[in-house]
Amino acid sequence: MTIPAIPMQLMVETKENRADLHINGDITKGFKFFGSTFKSEDDVSYTDVAEALADLPEDISEIGVHINSYGGEVAEGVAIYNALKSHSAKVTTVCEGFACSIASVIFMAGDERIMRDSSLLMLHNASMPALGDANAHRKAADDLDVITELSKTAYLNHAKGDLTREKLTEIMDAETWITPEQALEWGLATEIDKPADEDEPTQSARALIAQRLSELPSTYVVTSEQIEAFAARVAQIVQKDENDKDNEDEDKDEKPEPEPEPDTDKDDDEDEKKQAVFARISQHFKNLANSTTE
Repeated sequence: MTIPAIPMQLMVETKENRADLHINGDITKGFKFFGSTFKSEDDVSYTDVAEALADLPEDISEIGVHINSYGGEVAEGVAIYNALKSHSAKVTTVCEGFACSIASVIFMAGDERIMRDSSLLMLHNASMPALGDANAHRKAADDLDVITELSKTAYLNHAKGDLTREKLTEIMDAETWITPEQALEWGLATEIDKPADEDEPTQSARALIAQRLSELPSTYVVTSEQIEAFAARVAQIVQKDENDKDNEDEDKDEKPEPEPEPDTDKDDDEDEKKQAVFARISQHFKNLANSTTE
C-alpha cells in the first residue's frame, strides 16, 4: 500500500515487513521565494526522507532505497545518508540507473548495495560558487576540501581492493563514472543484479536442436544416411508417444470392446501415414542441415 501522508516528491511503498523508497530526482531542499519553498515534483530533501522513515509502520524490518539521481546538495544528501544509516531496519540501496555525486553517497548507506547490470555511479569533488576577493576564494577552496572529505569517508567505509584514499582522490578529481563491475571490485557495491541466467535448465527440443546445429562448424557435411537415421529415430519417438496415448485411452474404457477382424486396408493406410510422417521429418532435417552450410 502507499502511505498517503508522504509528500509526492518521495514514492514510498510498503509490503509486509518491507518498505521501498524511490529517489528519482535531484537531492535538494528547494529554494525559498517570499516565504514559500519550491522544488521539482521528483526532487527529494532530507525532510522528505526523515518524515517517510518516521511514518513507516513499526514492524518494518527492511527498507529498499531505489536511486536514479544526478545528485544535488551535499548537506541534504549527507543528512539522508545518516538517516538511513541510523535506522534500525536493514537498508538495501539499489542503483536503478545513475547515482551521481551526492546520490552515490546515499547509495553507500545500504547494508547491501545493489547495482543493476546497466547502471553507473559517478564520483567527483564538491563544488560551489564563490564571490569576493582572493582570500574569500582561498577559503572557499579549503571549505570544499573539507566538504569533499564527507563523501570520501562514506566511500572508504566500504573500500577494498586497491581503492586507497590516494586512488579515491584521483578518481574524484577526474570526475569518474564507475561501472557495476568496478564498483563491486572496490567494495562500493555488494552485488550486481544481472538478467536471468541463460544457462538455466530448459525442456525445449527446438532449442536443443538449434543449439546443436549452431555448434557445427561451417565446413561440416551431414550425410543423407545420418539425416535419415536421425529422422527415423524421431519418427519412432513420435509413434511411441501415439501408442502410449492410445493405450491410456484403452485403459480408461471399462468394457473393452472385442478385437476387430484384421483390416488390411487400414494397416496399409497406417503404413502410408508413417511413411508420410517420416518423409516430412526427413525433409525438415535436410533443410536444417543445408541451412548450416550457407
